[in-house]
Amino acid sequence: MLSHISPGGAVLGRYTLKYFLLLAGYLVGVLIWLGIAAGLAIWLNGRHLDQLRQYIGEHLNLWLGGLGIVIAGIVGFRCALLSLIIVLPGSYASTMAVVPALFLVPLIVLVALIADPPLLDAADQKLNMLPRAIIEQRQLAVIVGFCLIAASYLIFLIRPAFWDHVLGLDSSVHIYLGQHVLDGGIPYHTIFYIHPPMRFVVSLLWSLGAALTGLSVVTFSRLFELGISVGVLAALYAVGREFTGRKVGGLLAAVLLLGTEHMHQLLITGPTFRLTTVLFMLLGIWMAQRKRWFWAGLFGSAAALLWAPASISLAAMLIAALLQKEQPKLRAIFLVVSGAMLLAGILYGGLLIVGSASEAFRQNVSTVWNLVSSKFVPGQDETAASSRGFFSKLRWFGRVFKWLLRGDWELAALMVVGFPILFIRHGLVDTLRRPELSVLTLSTVLMAGAFWLNFDGSMRDSIMLVVLLAPFGAGVPVWGINRLTRLKQVAARSSLLSSLEWFAAGLVLLLGLADSFKHQDYLYSSCAYSLAEQTEMANELAGMLEPGQTVLGVGSLWYQALTDQQNPSPVIQLGGLAKRALRISGWTDEAIVESYEQEAPLVVMIWPEPGAGEIAEWLDEYYHLVGEIDPDNGGFSQQVYIRQGNPEIEELLEGWPLTSK
Repeated sequence: MLSHISPGGAVLGRYTLKYFLLLAGYLVGVLIWLGIAAGLAIWLNGRHLDQLRQYIGEHLNLWLGGLGIVIAGIVGFRCALLSLIIVLPGSYASTMAVVPALFLVPLIVLVALIADPPLLDAADQKLNMLPRAIIEQRQLAVIVGFCLIAASYLIFLIRPAFWDHVLGLDSSVHIYLGQHVLDGGIPYHTIFYIHPPMRFVVSLLWSLGAALTGLSVVTFSRLFELGISVGVLAALYAVGREFTGRKVGGLLAAVLLLGTEHMHQLLITGPTFRLTTVLFMLLGIWMAQRKRWFWAGLFGSAAALLWAPASISLAAMLIAALLQKEQPKLRAIFLVVSGAMLLAGILYGGLLIVGSASEAFRQNVSTVWNLVSSKFVPGQDETAASSRGFFSKLRWFGRVFKWLLRGDWELAALMVVGFPILFIRHGLVDTLRRPELSVLTLSTVLMAGAFWLNFDGSMRDSIMLVVLLAPFGAGVPVWGINRLTRLKQVAARSSLLSSLEWFAAGLVLLLGLADSFKHQDYLYSSCAYSLAEQTEMANELAGMLEPGQTVLGVGSLWYQALTDQQNPSPVIQLGGLAKRALRISGWTDEAIVESYEQEAPLVVMIWPEPGAGEIAEWLDEYYHLVGEIDPDNGGFSQQVYIRQGNPEIEELLEGWPLTSK
């Protein structure tokens, strides 16, 4: 099996018998091992167990070395599968995903059964042969460990292609918001936007930073996002440390998030507001864990004002403040509300000054309320998920997360198992009364409920749940190792406990990142063209336009973002949620067409496809379709239309990488 190394997928044929024999032998070995493990568990009692412990103590180096080789071999084999060093046919590969667990579970059970104070003391003496600085300076080790993880993450993620990745659907809109305000636009008045106002603030920071540094706004925004991503890891470390009570628990939580590739994808395909939302949400949860209720409300409000469903964390903070007993309940609730209202008051007060507060309320607050209420009224929910029954929806979620967490099933198992273990360890009442546990627990439950109501299956949405589950996953090895070493004296078990925790963190990081390069390769290679080519296309088109001629962007505003040109209409999106918001705000198809035709744009780039209706009729009357262009090669193809009677511009557009005509 090791001799067959292939850069592509393995196929049946001359390797079929070889694979069958090797895998059959491997699986038979697993079954034999499980039988032996079960037999030993039954046989190992009383005198037999004492004899085995004595024998292991006399040959401790051999047993420790053998145990390390077995675990390293299993982890190495799993990493080789994930990173495609070993390539197996699909059916075999899915079967092999279960094999390491079949080995490791009984192995861990037997180790826990055999372990006793004399054996642990002997193992501790071996560990104490390490340099004292490694054993004693744990705080420094945590700081150095976190810095190494963050630095390695940035080094391995950031390639030259990162800065030249094409500007996609959402990222182009995110950049355009700040440019629009910087050029004198008024949020929610000269631009119709369904999301909260904090997005305009962050996007404006990107545009101002680009102007001050001389960098392009795309480069600066991606640099900004890199800094935010390190902040996310630091905030998750702080939350995980409070949640598990161990510094290494914080590191494990950060490692679990890194291993899922969520941050990789959001950074490579960005810029996006989602990582900034995650950072503020985690900071709010951390402040609540430390009973700093005002700051918890402030940071929670910042997250909610970037992405409305993040307001769930604010609800969790209020419930946690009500259930805790360490501080006056009403005072804690008042501080959370005060912190939340301060930032919301500043932003909506600013909108009130510029005269767009009522429009902002209709476009985002009323839309969110209408969307949520429609989930509970039969016949009003227009999403595809509304037609699914309970079990059908459950299977759909299973398929989605199986894809999102592909190659990271070990990490997913840790996170899922960690949730019930919390209640086994602390009980329901104690969990809900301790803010360091209750805020995260309540946020996770409420976020899962929100996903059940409305979830698009994307990484940008799923990270909001994964980042909350990561500390639960970190708690599993921390709790397990603590139980394993519980029989030792406090002074004697410290170095053993710390060493095992760091070993677990290393294994989790190794398994999590094993397939990360493959995922990054896919993202970097999936684009049909680069940002440089996209910028050249936008500049060539802008250079051929005469004064007064415009380009209308709908769905994706990559042309406007790259040329710093204003869109001729405030209606920039026509997706499902945007259409709902437009109807709530009184925008009919006729009004939208009137807005589009007001400046008679020379070129129209529109997503989604208008289909039937007044918009399609307007395009058919004045324009003809040149082709489709996919800004991020992800299936969101914009249709490109040219106004009739402009052959030179049409010839330029035909030179673009259009996917169809």
